[in-house]
Amino acid sequence: MFDVLIRNGRVVDGTGNPWYKADISIEKGKITEIGGLSHAQADKVIDAKGLVVSPGFIDIHSHSDITLVVNGRAESKIRQGITTEIIGNCGNSAAPLMGIAAERRRREMKDFGLELDWTTFKEYFNRLERQGVSVNVASFVGHSTVRQAVIGNAKKPSRSELREMKSLVDQAMKDGTIGLSTGLEFAPGGYAETDEIIDLCKVVAKYGGIFATHQRNRDTHYEQATTEAIEIGEKAGIPVHLSHFVVRYPGHDKTPTLLWMVDQDRRRGRDVTFDVITPTDAPSVLRLKLRNGYHWAEQSLAHQLIPAWGFEGGAEKVLERCKDKKMRGRFRAEHIPQWKLFGCPKGKFSILGTEYDFPNGVPPRWDVILLNNCKASPELIGKTFAEIAKIKGMEDPWDAAMNIVIAEIEKTGNPHPQIGILGASTAERDSIMAMKHPAASICTDRGSLAPYGPLARTRSPNSYGAFATVFRKYVREFGIFTVEEAVRKMTSLPANSISLYDRGVIKTGAKADIVIFDPERIADNATIEKPNQYAEGIEYVLVNGKITVENGEHTGAIAGKVLKLVKS
Repeated sequence: MFDVLIRNGRVVDGTGNPWYKADISIEKGKITEIGGLSHAQADKVIDAKGLVVSPGFIDIHSHSDITLVVNGRAESKIRQGITTEIIGNCGNSAAPLMGIAAERRRREMKDFGLELDWTTFKEYFNRLERQGVSVNVASFVGHSTVRQAVIGNAKKPSRSELREMKSLVDQAMKDGTIGLSTGLEFAPGGYAETDEIIDLCKVVAKYGGIFATHQRNRDTHYEQATTEAIEIGEKAGIPVHLSHFVVRYPGHDKTPTLLWMVDQDRRRGRDVTFDVITPTDAPSVLRLKLRNGYHWAEQSLAHQLIPAWGFEGGAEKVLERCKDKKMRGRFRAEHIPQWKLFGCPKGKFSILGTEYDFPNGVPPRWDVILLNNCKASPELIGKTFAEIAKIKGMEDPWDAAMNIVIAEIEKTGNPHPQIGILGASTAERDSIMAMKHPAASICTDRGSLAPYGPLARTRSPNSYGAFATVFRKYVREFGIFTVEEAVRKMTSLPANSISLYDRGVIKTGAKADIVIFDPERIADNATIEKPNQYAEGIEYVLVNGKITVENGEHTGAIAGKVLKLVKS
């Protein structure tokens, strides 16, 4: 007598091989038999006739560090087939928490009406296991979090401070993290020199971990950033994973070069992989204003307006600078936004294969940039900054945007206000080119959410539908992937990239993380206008053998585990 028996399904095993018909038995959280099991019996029998049975999807680049504490059911992720989330990305992790790092997390928890009750990864993992989660969780230790715990927002650690940083990374690896992540495009991670990261990665290498990096530049200088990432991996003796690896405006002609760089290093025997965010379609009301083929992404408003040094010294100092006219002038004159839709700096660039010379820069497109998340001015969410400026009776949308930042800091006390904005970021052809590469996994780059409770106020279509989008658009509509290849990019490929060898594949003895879906119906429903919409076509989801989604509905099961990848 088995615990669960799945009959009559088309098994897509996660390796990329063609589907085959078979029954699958599950006992004590593992797959026990695969084949013709017509005479077997089980406590629960699932008829998967006409449906695909695949490994549970793995979101290799997630930001659910706190949202899983707020709501462990992981509604938006589990309902699109995601059974494992890899958190601690882009240099920010749930631990270790001291100094400024602790202050930031404490504010974040307080905003959800919760108290911070952990300092180390051991305590954080215990918190998740104690309350229960519906998905499996593994975490990187964040370089920026470690930096803030030791030196705050200072630009360079002393020798003793670097030793302390290495000690924290070492303890995090002992506690079970899978490697180090960096966020080198923004403060404080961007202050780090390459040698600092190499030193920390050498600690990670002792435990068999990996290095995941949000690189220094993802537009005009992406080749240098990729070269640096590969150099870090080579000198530290550690695998490299490149986060959300798609070139942003205005550097789109670089994508073939970057993929060639990855291929060259893999031929040399270096373990380099990457993930790609599923592009989000532009809102229908703005599609005609954008270049054809552009997709939308979310960014932080404050980091597009204020240079890294402008965040130093805490909330009071940041507010003082933001309100000072001369300082605001320095911000505009010196800061080149990470997101070039805000306007290109002076100089020559190649955009979509065409050379342009911007001797005076290019004005920002405030008419196609939306406010997406904001606590101080919720009535303005969904409006463009051109509209916001008009509402506020201001001539310059930049000043209107800066006033929103000021109001947010005053309301929350957070010197790094979490104000989300949406705008055209990547060209679809680049996303497709990257996704098609054999080393490319799919990711959400978002936290798990729910359309109820405190998480409902966060708007993010990718949280609800990134993986389902691949099947709806790139399998069925465009025909770019087969179902088998799409599943591989969500299962065995990310699993192997982070050494989860007993997940991400349908085989005897593997953990029973399983998704059963209708290949003709699986689709995303979330849009920028209506982001809190669950995906459809996912009939069943099993996590460690427990049925967590049944007939498309969450059962309330919290069978997820913390995956502690400790190498003894």
